[in-house]
Amino acid sequence: MRLTGTPDELQPVWSNYGIFVQQEPLGDSAQSRTATHTACVLAVDAEGRFRVTYSCGTPHEDILQDVEHLVL
Repeated sequence: MRLTGTPDELQPVWSNYGIFVQQEPLGDSAQSRTATHTACVLAVDAEGRFRVTYSCGTPHEDILQDVEHLVL
């Protein structure tokens, strides 16, 4: 799932799951921005509880094994 919304709408989600986001202007345009953010995959259960985080490059087999364990 990909989250979309304004920074104000997304800030509570970022805070609840410990996601770091820093936005900065990109060049001279006030409309263009760049963002530095946490790069990971979070597993969240149906009740919205954080279960596990995976760093970039985690083998998909490892994630699949955990997901199978969480849903059974």
